[in-house]
Amino acid sequence: KRLVDLFTGSISQAPSHFRLSQTFQASISADDYRQAFERIQAYIQAGDCYQVNFAQRFQAQCAGDPWAAYCALRAACPTPFSGYLGLSGADA
Repeated sequence: KRLVDLFTGSISQAPSHFRLSQTFQASISADDYRQAFERIQAYIQAGDCYQVNFAQRFQAQCAGDPWAAYCALRAACPTPFSGYLGLSGADA
């Protein structure tokens, strides 16, 4: 109940600011992504697997409150299976 109230209630304080100080960069090149995707298709066609959740990481330098960024992202794209972890030294 506490978590439901936290995420469905209104924000009691003014939101902090968040901004990117550079554009997002992909963790792998477009060619490497394409090659990995072709390998995945070959595995599926060979019957080694039927589904692969292939993802790549995007990152950028930023300044501000990561919680504010997460809240803005959730407001713009309210996906049902997203989450936020406030970690020591990094946030996810």
